[in-house]
Amino acid sequence: MRPLYFLLLLSLLLFTNCEEAGEPGSNDLLLTNGKVWTGDPAQPWATWVAVKDGRISAIGSNGENTPASLQTIDLQGQLMVPGFNDSHVHFTSAGALLLGINLLDVNDEAGFKQRVREATQRLPKGSWVLRGDWGAYEAWGVGSDGSATGNTVFTPHRSMIDDITPEHPVLVTRYDRTEGLANALALEELGITSETGLLTGEQ
Repeated sequence: MRPLYFLLLLSLLLFTNCEEAGEPGSNDLLLTNGKVWTGDPAQPWATWVAVKDGRISAIGSNGENTPASLQTIDLQGQLMVPGFNDSHVHFTSAGALLLGINLLDVNDEAGFKQRVREATQRLPKGSWVLRGDWGAYEAWGVGSDGSATGNTVFTPHRSMIDDITPEHPVLVTRYDRTEGLANALALEELGITSETGLLTGEQ
């Protein structure tokens, strides 16, 4: 299968298959002899694309007059598509991680205590420290849901943080939300007794 040439990555080709051409006022770059998907229903396919000042200035097909350009790249029949931008974000979750506590990459006691301490230093006294999703990266691994990694997700204990959170109720969660950890102040507020602070929904 021929590789896809994403428009945003075509600058990598500027040092190959380039020809000096054009004249003052012409386009900066002309990409020719390609199979160009435009995304425009009125003209879904083209064979050349002209670029000026970082923006597409014209598109066309073989048989049409191609504009002058300072540089030309021959795509040699390969597929070219627009750059894709996935702006999909869960704003509530992302905001909570940014403003509260982010434990996604935490999988040990030292890192856990450090992030909790940083959160209490940043948040006003009396503010709840919530969620965090500890152990996510360790469990997921690279390109994995964690089911085949064999990694063990860290399990915290309230004794790790009780002494550094006397004025902040803490109720943080494991990445899959199967467990939560509450500090002494949060347990008092919730009316729950737990030696470990680990909450699984069975208390």
